[in-house]
Amino acid sequence: MTLTPLDWITLAALGAGFGILGQLIRIAVGIHKLQQSTGSDPAAFKHEFDSIKLWLSLLFGILAGVASLIGMTILKGEGFIPNPADGALKLDGEFILTIMAAGYAGADFIEGFVKSHVKP
Repeated sequence: MTLTPLDWITLAALGAGFGILGQLIRIAVGIHKLQQSTGSDPAAFKHEFDSIKLWLSLLFGILAGVASLIGMTILKGEGFIPNPADGALKLDGEFILTIMAAGYAGADFIEGFVKSHVKP
Protein backbone atom coordinates (compact mmCIF):
# COMPACT_ATOMS: atom_id res chain seq x y z
CA MET A 1 0.00 0.00 0.00
CA THR A 2 1.45 3.35 -1.09
CA LEU A 3 0.42 6.33 0.99
CA THR A 4 0.50 9.99 0.05
CA PRO A 5 1.34 12.70 2.61
CA LEU A 6 -2.39 13.45 2.87
CA ASP A 7 -3.03 9.76 3.64
CA TRP A 8 -0.47 9.91 6.47
CA ILE A 9 -2.09 13.05 7.91
CA THR A 10 -5.52 11.44 7.67
CA LEU A 11 -4.29 8.27 9.40
CA ALA A 12 -2.67 10.30 12.17
CA ALA A 13 -5.83 12.38 12.67
CA LEU A 14 -8.05 9.28 12.77
CA GLY A 15 -5.69 7.56 15.20
CA ALA A 16 -5.59 10.64 17.41
CA GLY A 17 -9.37 10.95 17.41
CA PHE A 18 -10.08 7.30 18.19
CA GLY A 19 -7.25 7.15 20.72
CA ILE A 20 -8.57 10.16 22.58
CA LEU A 21 -12.09 8.67 22.59
CA GLY A 22 -10.74 5.54 24.24
CA GLN A 23 -8.82 7.64 26.73
CA LEU A 24 -11.89 9.73 27.54
CA ILE A 25 -13.66 6.52 28.58
CA ARG A 26 -10.76 5.77 30.92
CA ILE A 27 -10.89 9.31 32.31
CA ALA A 28 -14.65 9.07 32.90
CA VAL A 29 -14.13 5.88 34.91
CA GLY A 30 -11.33 7.54 36.90
CA ILE A 31 -13.40 10.62 37.67
CA HIS A 32 -16.31 8.44 38.76
CA LYS A 33 -14.02 6.52 41.14
CA LEU A 34 -12.61 9.79 42.47
CA GLN A 35 -16.11 11.13 43.09
CA GLN A 36 -17.01 7.95 44.97
CA SER A 37 -13.89 8.13 47.13
CA THR A 38 -14.25 11.84 47.97
CA GLY A 39 -18.00 11.71 48.52
CA SER A 40 -19.90 14.95 48.24
CA ASP A 41 -16.99 17.12 49.40
CA PRO A 42 -16.00 19.39 46.47
CA ALA A 43 -12.86 20.55 48.29
CA ALA A 44 -11.62 16.96 48.64
CA PHE A 45 -12.35 16.29 44.96
CA LYS A 46 -10.50 19.44 43.93
CA HIS A 47 -7.55 18.50 46.14
CA GLU A 48 -7.29 14.99 44.65
CA PHE A 49 -7.98 15.94 41.02
CA ASP A 50 -4.78 16.43 39.00
CA SER A 51 -5.38 18.46 35.83
CA ILE A 52 -1.82 17.93 34.58
CA LYS A 53 -2.32 14.17 34.78
CA LEU A 54 -5.60 14.58 32.89
CA TRP A 55 -3.91 16.43 30.01
CA LEU A 56 -1.00 13.98 29.95
CA SER A 57 -3.46 11.08 29.82
CA LEU A 58 -5.18 12.67 26.82
CA LEU A 59 -1.81 13.13 25.12
CA PHE A 60 -0.88 9.50 25.82
CA GLY A 61 -4.24 8.39 24.38
CA ILE A 62 -3.52 10.35 21.21
CA LEU A 63 -0.05 8.83 20.91
CA ALA A 64 -1.35 5.30 21.49
CA GLY A 65 -4.15 5.77 18.97
CA VAL A 66 -1.87 7.16 16.26
CA ALA A 67 0.76 4.47 16.81
CA SER A 68 -1.76 1.63 16.78
CA LEU A 69 -3.69 2.87 13.75
CA ILE A 70 -0.59 3.44 11.68
CA GLY A 71 0.95 0.19 12.89
CA MET A 72 -2.11 -1.90 12.09
CA THR A 73 -2.69 -0.20 8.76
CA ILE A 74 0.89 -0.26 7.52
CA LEU A 75 2.20 -3.47 9.06
CA LYS A 76 -0.91 -5.61 8.84
CA GLY A 77 -2.93 -3.89 6.12
CA GLU A 78 -6.06 -3.98 8.29
CA GLY A 79 -8.86 -1.61 8.99
CA PHE A 80 -10.09 -0.34 5.67
CA ILE A 81 -12.71 -1.97 3.45
CA PRO A 82 -13.06 -0.92 -0.20
CA ASN A 83 -16.56 0.26 -1.10
CA PRO A 84 -17.62 -1.75 -4.19
CA ALA A 85 -19.67 1.16 -5.57
CA ASP A 86 -16.92 3.75 -5.89
CA GLY A 87 -13.74 2.06 -4.65
CA ALA A 88 -13.41 4.49 -1.75
CA LEU A 89 -12.14 3.08 1.51
CA LYS A 90 -14.29 2.96 4.62
CA LEU A 91 -13.35 2.03 8.15
CA ASP A 92 -14.27 -1.32 9.65
CA GLY A 93 -16.23 -0.95 12.93
CA GLU A 94 -14.16 -3.58 14.74
CA PHE A 95 -11.02 -1.73 13.70
CA ILE A 96 -12.34 1.51 15.21
CA LEU A 97 -13.03 -0.24 18.53
CA THR A 98 -9.52 -1.71 18.43
CA ILE A 99 -7.98 1.74 18.08
CA MET A 100 -10.18 3.08 20.89
CA ALA A 101 -9.05 0.17 23.07
CA ALA A 102 -5.45 1.04 22.21
CA GLY A 103 -6.11 4.60 23.36
CA TYR A 104 -7.56 3.25 26.61
CA ALA A 105 -4.94 0.62 27.39
CA GLY A 106 -1.99 2.08 25.50
CA ALA A 107 -2.10 5.19 27.63
CA ASP A 108 -1.53 3.01 30.71
CA PHE A 109 1.50 1.47 29.02
CA ILE A 110 2.97 4.83 27.97
CA GLU A 111 2.25 6.37 31.38
CA GLY A 112 3.94 3.45 33.16
CA PHE A 113 6.93 3.62 30.83
CA VAL A 114 7.35 7.36 31.39
CA LYS A 115 7.04 7.01 35.18
CA SER A 116 9.70 4.30 35.27
CA HIS A 117 12.17 5.98 32.89
CA VAL A 118 11.77 9.71 33.52
CA LYS A 119 12.96 11.13 36.81
CA PRO A 120 10.88 14.02 38.24
